[in-house]
Amino acid sequence: MRYKTFFSLTTALLLNGCAVPALISLGLGAASVGVNESTGKTVSDHVVSGASGQDCRIARTFEGNDICQDTIVATSFHVTESKYPASTTAEINARYNK
Repeated sequence: MRYKTFFSLTTALLLNGCAVPALISLGLGAASVGVNESTGKTVSDHVVSGASGQDCRIARTFEGNDICQDTIVATSFHVTESKYPASTTAEINARYNK
């Protein structure tokens, strides 16, 4: 079942380029690269995730996993240190509520 879903999605995505003008196709490709660099998912992955309500990545099939997962995996954040102390709530309120 997993491979059937993969091949149907892949075929739909590949045939999609035949009907789309070249500039739009290039723009979508560039946007997909940018989105992939920042989120780890392509534009198509985001569309499939939104439609299914699950966390979907087509690249998972190459790892031998299902395309979609029920739970969204938490992303990790890199926290850096600063030489400045953290602002207090009172300082923030004073700065923005003039």
